[in-house]
Amino acid sequence: MQPLLKGLILGTLFVTLASGAFAGARPPSEAGPGARSIDTRSMTDDQLRRRMLDACVTHMTQKPEPLKSAAVTRCGCYSGSVMKAMSSGEIDELRATGGFSPSARPKAQNALQTCKVAG
Repeated sequence: MQPLLKGLILGTLFVTLASGAFAGARPPSEAGPGARSIDTRSMTDDQLRRRMLDACVTHMTQKPEPLKSAAVTRCGCYSGSVMKAMSSGEIDELRATGGFSPSARPKAQNALQTCKVAG
């Protein structure tokens, strides 16, 4: 379970969609060769939720077929549940750091289990 959570956390930070760019992104050279770092500081709550959803779906599509077919539903459950469970302070920390705070991690792990994302 821990590697899945780490993958989702990292995916939240580094997965870029469609064109591979985000208006607030830092240049790849700042994050290392070939890496992209997303600036989450100006994201709304809904944008943060969608980043988690996108990272989760990306992760799930690398899994066996039964998990792939339920990726959007399960990841929607996960991202919505995490956002609802976090306090405004935890959401602000996610926005500021791009990662879950120590107090938000158990909430994310609970959402992984409840929404059957781990598998």
